[in-house]
Amino acid sequence: MATGRLPDPNTAPVTAKGDLYTYSTVPAKLAVGSDGDTLLADSATSTGLRWGDNLGYSAGKNKIINGDFAINQRAFTSTTTSSTYGFDRWFIGFVGGTVTYSTETFTLGTAPVVGYEATNFARVVTASQSANGDFAYLQQRIESVRTFAGQTVTVSFWAKASTGTPNVGVVLEQQFGTGGSSPVVTSGGTIAITTSWARYSKTITVPSIAGKTVGTGKVALNLGLMTSVGTTI
Repeated sequence: MATGRLPDPNTAPVTAKGDLYTYSTVPAKLAVGSDGDTLLADSATSTGLRWGDNLGYSAGKNKIINGDFAINQRAFTSTTTSSTYGFDRWFIGFVGGTVTYSTETFTLGTAPVVGYEATNFARVVTASQSANGDFAYLQQRIESVRTFAGQTVTVSFWAKASTGTPNVGVVLEQQFGTGGSSPVVTSGGTIAITTSWARYSKTITVPSIAGKTVGTGKVALNLGLMTSVGTTI
C-alpha cells in the first residue's frame, strides 16, 4: 500500500485564491475558473481537469429547463400576444407597443458555443415602447419560491442585437401564490449587448423568504430577461 503526506503549504504550487492542487507528471496548479464555471473532468488536459461554461451538464446546479430552446412541443413559430408560451417553459410578457416573439434556427456552424451547436434561438423584437409603463420580457418560471432563497446566483445567457447596443435587464421575481405574500422583485441590473454573439452574466442575491407566507397556485421563482422597460432599457 502506498503512503504519502500532505504537501507542504509553503512549497505547494497553489498561490492564489481558488487555485486547486492537482497533478500532471508532477504536482501542478489549476487556476480558478470564471464566475459560474463548472469543474469538468477532461482526459485531454495535462491534469485531467478543466474549468468550463456551465451548459447544463451539472445535475442540480442549473435550474433553467430548455435553456438552449431545443424543445418546441407546440411547434411554435411566432406570436405577438402577451402571456403566450413559445418554446417549452419560455413565455413572453409585455405591455404597450408591439412585441414579436419568434423561433429562429442557427445556420450550421454559426451557433456561438464551439463544440455544442444549439439548433434554435429565441428572438424578441420590440417596437413603439416609450411610455414609462411599457415593458417586455422573456420569462421562465422556476418551480417553488423556495428555490435559491437566501442564496447568491449567477444568471448567464448568450445574446446579440440586430443593431446598436441595446440593454437587456435580468430580474428575479419571487412569486408566493394566491393568499401568499406580495411578490418580491430583485433586479440584477442591465447589460449592453452588441451585434455579435457573446456570453453575459449577472450575479444576484435572492432575498430570504423568512417571515413570508406561501400561498397556492403560481408559487415560483421567475427569471425574466427584460428587453424593454419604457425609456430606461
